[in-house]
Amino acid sequence: MLYSESTLILYIVIFLIIGFALGAWITRLLLRYPFGRKPLTGATSMVGQKGKVSAKTPNYTEVKVNSQFWRAENIGTGDLNVGDDIVVKNVNNLTLLVEKIQNDTPGQSKDREGIEDQKA
Repeated sequence: MLYSESTLILYIVIFLIIGFALGAWITRLLLRYPFGRKPLTGATSMVGQKGKVSAKTPNYTEVKVNSQFWRAENIGTGDLNVGDDIVVKNVNNLTLLVEKIQNDTPGQSKDREGIEDQKA
């Protein structure tokens, strides 16, 4: 006999303990970092969300993002007006740092398509 019965049982128990520890560690990694998806909750989940400016005063800007109203601070170059589309770039405490989304006018996009068609 190559191994005694007690030695074989000891090897099986050690194998099970190491296997359980590795399985728990891998499961924790998969649950904590689920395949590169964005966070679903918290301040970091707001980054990249789009919304609209709902109110504007000289010292206060309010935006609506995901059906919620937030205080906002413009970090972009243009002025924000009520109804402008915005994108959240960062979060500072309970203030969203936003930037105005620059929309192309319909005429510009058609002109670009026409130029590309002429080049082809």
